[in-house]
Amino acid sequence: MVQAHDKLVRPRTFQLGDLVLVLRRPILAHRKLGGKFEPTWEGPFVIETVYEGGSY
Repeated sequence: MVQAHDKLVRPRTFQLGDLVLVLRRPILAHRKLGGKFEPTWEGPFVIETVYEGGSY
C-alpha cells in the first residue's frame, strides 16, 4: 500500500524567493455561496524560509 502511494508522490524542492500557489481548502461551515466558481488556488506567495524535512 505504501509503495502504491509512493509511486504517485513527486518530491518537490523550492528555493528561497520562489513563487508558489497554495491550494485552498475551505471549511464547510464558513463556505460562501457559489463554491464551484470560487478560485481553487491562492497566491502567488514567496518562499521566505526553507526548513528541514520538506517544510517551507
